Amino acid sequence: MRNYLGLALTLSLLVGCGTTSQPDSQSTGSQPTDSQPDSLNDVPSAVTGQQDLSVLALGSVQTAFGKSKLSSALRQLAATPLSVQSLGNSKNGLDLPINGNYVTVDAVASADPAALLEKLQRLGLKDGSAFQQMVSGRLPVSALAQAGLLPELQFVRMSAARTNAFPLTGATGVLSQGDFAQRSNIARSTYRVDGRGIRVGILSDSFNAWDTATEGGPPRTTVAQDISNGDLPARGVQVLQDLGQNNGGSDEGRAMAQIVHDVAPGADISFATAFVGGQAGFANNILRLAQAGSKVIVDDVSYFAEPAYSDGIITQAVDQVAKQGVAYFTSAGNAGAEAFETTWKNGGPFILRGPGGQIDYKANMLNYAPRGTDTLRKVIIPAGGVLTTYLEWDDPFASATRNGRGARTDLDLFVLDDRGNIIPPDPANGIFSVSTDDNIGNDPIEAVSVANTSNSPRVVNLLVTRFDGPLPTLVRMQEYGNASAQEYITNSPTAKGHANSKGGVGVAAARFSNTPAYGVSPALPEPFTSVGGIPILFDTNGRRNVELRLQPRFSAPDGVNTSFFGQTTFGDGSLVDGDNFPNFFGTSAAAPHAAAAAALLLQNKPRLKPEDLFDALAFTSSDMGKKGYDFTNGFGLLQVDRAFLLTR
Repeated sequence: MRNYLGLALTLSLLVGCGTTSQPDSQSTGSQPTDSQPDSLNDVPSAVTGQQDLSVLALGSVQTAFGKSKLSSALRQLAATPLSVQSLGNSKNGLDLPINGNYVTVDAVASADPAALLEKLQRLGLKDGSAFQQMVSGRLPVSALAQAGLLPELQFVRMSAARTNAFPLTGATGVLSQGDFAQRSNIARSTYRVDGRGIRVGILSDSFNAWDTATEGGPPRTTVAQDISNGDLPARGVQVLQDLGQNNGGSDEGRAMAQIVHDVAPGADISFATAFVGGQAGFANNILRLAQAGSKVIVDDVSYFAEPAYSDGIITQAVDQVAKQGVAYFTSAGNAGAEAFETTWKNGGPFILRGPGGQIDYKANMLNYAPRGTDTLRKVIIPAGGVLTTYLEWDDPFASATRNGRGARTDLDLFVLDDRGNIIPPDPANGIFSVSTDDNIGNDPIEAVSVANTSNSPRVVNLLVTRFDGPLPTLVRMQEYGNASAQEYITNSPTAKGHANSKGGVGVAAARFSNTPAYGVSPALPEPFTSVGGIPILFDTNGRRNVELRLQPRFSAPDGVNTSFFGQTTFGDGSLVDGDNFPNFFGTSAAAPHAAAAAALLLQNKPRLKPEDLFDALAFTSSDMGKKGYDFTNGFGLLQVDRAFLLTR
């Protein structure tokens, strides 16, 4: 058990001696200026700051927390005096699951998940849910210290997620232009189908829980108006579980339902939130939608801690309902090819010494440079922006393996300033800059988040260290904020988690106006669609098992009209598409187009198996640029009317 709990009490930092050299000139991206360190080996004097990290980095919390099983971020949060007001404001960083005095967590049970769920509920856990060994829900920040000491707990971390709407950042009877772009209008008239008899389940943030304060005002239309205007089914939408009121909801699920209703107006629609109860809540709501009779399910949600190299519990829930005959669709994501991936190379020792000169932390640094040595990766956080980075490596996830097999290697992640000093954690201002979780036997993942509340861009550096265990083979970082890396750009794939499942399909996006139906041939991909190609390296028992999946499978339209959701104008005031209706962008908008197309096909042939349905949609898609399959567009843009020819 690691007892460092972040860093040592009252740290002064000292870097071990290593070979000093410059990064290779062929590494891509901008290099740091002469006033900034290229590597910690270059700046031993710059890393001797006397920051007192005793409370925020939690070296001194051993007396209060004992052998706590909280993640670094939760320890930092628990040790920081925060008011309810500060917890709920934007200073905590983009996408952090903190609201009021509650934080959404994913906890893994040491043995009995039911017992852990009961203990956490006694501590005030709300919306608690268990799936396999994982227990998720919203836990009071004040209860974190006690939770971290529960014997039923193996480890616990924040549960952060986002929908895959892309910000470019009432109407009546609004129709999605995507219906024409994917030729589902032709399929309806030719084959006389409208999705009747098929139930489509939707998972997103919320359906009818619009947060007026967060969204800056009321929505353009209400649910009742959407039903009256024909934008939703006259019989309404079955809501199994919704996000709580004033809890950050944008009703993106209602916008998805409008798209489904436009393409398959006869289909029944059910909704369940993917944002209550963390990963376990999401997985259980997948099962609930299937139990409610959904033959098609679609979501637009990504959880940041879903494994890249193996199948997490959400993916396993997708595969479970797929075996029951449910056709599952998910948005591929909006991360482009902005992940970083490399093989491990040692970059020299990294040492932290306490006030008495004793060594409190010693590890090996990751060397980013193809040749030479560079242990810092420069990133710029824009003014008002946020760096949210998840580090992962090729080890099994204990939270997802059936036998509890976890990581063999323990890596850590630090955010340093432009002089090479570790940035002190400051949760009250959205800074979770030190991630030193105990990974061995647990999950191979570390995460940092740094909000830049200033009016100027901020230069920071990412440092990865290996604290214990064998050398990993692959190391990857994926960014979920709006910071931009300036060097060592590998353009690695980002479609991970259940967007890379075996039983479901990920859907890429093409703006409706850039399709053949609107005069552009071949269709053009949205540049932000997450790129596939991440190999699955471990099975659900944690054994090596290399598998490359064709995800995303195909593309569908986005940028379409809704009655309330999206943006009408660009920053210069010009209309997005020539009308005054809001436009819904992102793979979040593409996925429900594909799901509704599946409802049409299933009405025509109810016994169609999910994989046969996917193949019919894929093999009749229209190529986008490259002929055949590629990891950006899949097999191309859906041509729904043609898919019927393969399902007779």
